[in-house]
Order: sequence, then C-alpha cells, then structure tokens
Amino acid sequence: MWNQLLVILLGLWLTASPGVMQYEGPERTNNHIVGPLVVSAAIIALAEATRAMRWVNVTLGAWLIVAPALLGYDPLHIGVRSSLVGAAILALSLIEGPRRARMGGGWPRLWRTPPEEAEDGREWRKTG
Repeated sequence: MWNQLLVILLGLWLTASPGVMQYEGPERTNNHIVGPLVVSAAIIALAEATRAMRWVNVTLGAWLIVAPALLGYDPLHIGVRSSLVGAAILALSLIEGPRRARMGGGWPRLWRTPPEEAEDGREWRKTG
C-alpha cells in the first residue's frame, strides 16, 4: 500500500509540474493527461480486490520513459525528469505487497469443481 501512496504523489507531481516548472509543448500536455491517469489507477489499486490496476501504472510508467524520445521534448532536463518519474512509477507499481485474503478465485473458479462439492454436494466454503 505504501508504494501506491508514493505513486499517487508522483502522479500529482506530474500533473502540477508543468505549472510549477513553467514549461510548454508536448511535455505539458503529456503530463496533464498521464498524471491524473496515474493518480486514478493508484487510488483504485489501493483496494486489495482491485490491486491488478497497478499494471495500468506499469504501462503508464513505461510510456513516461519513452515519451521524451517519441514526442521530442525540447529541453533535455525535462525529458530526463519525465523518464525518472516514469521509472519510479513503473518500479513502485511492480511491487505487489502482502495479500490478506483471496478474492473470488478468478477465472478457473468458473470451470473447476471443488472437492467438497464433488463428494457430498455441500457448498464450496473454507471454514476454520
């Protein structure tokens, strides 16, 4: 969870950095689009049931790393800063964190018959 809180802070910085650092061009537009997306995905990924949303931030972090080259950021320091923030977002989003519970069983639950149900027809529940 701590990693997603740091990602939220980095996303907020991305959103605010064009105004704070006074730069224009494609880097400004990119940060104003990607920043809120990073914050939104990190907030959603805070919940254990929606933790997979962190993979959205892995993708956005990778985009921030390559965006300076693809969009042609003019001052080099802005491109380097964007790439560093993107690398931090990517690395922090790769950290899964501890699980307290399993949520639902995923797709295999649709076609798998639990042993308890197959033997005597009881509901599939873990007790204990």
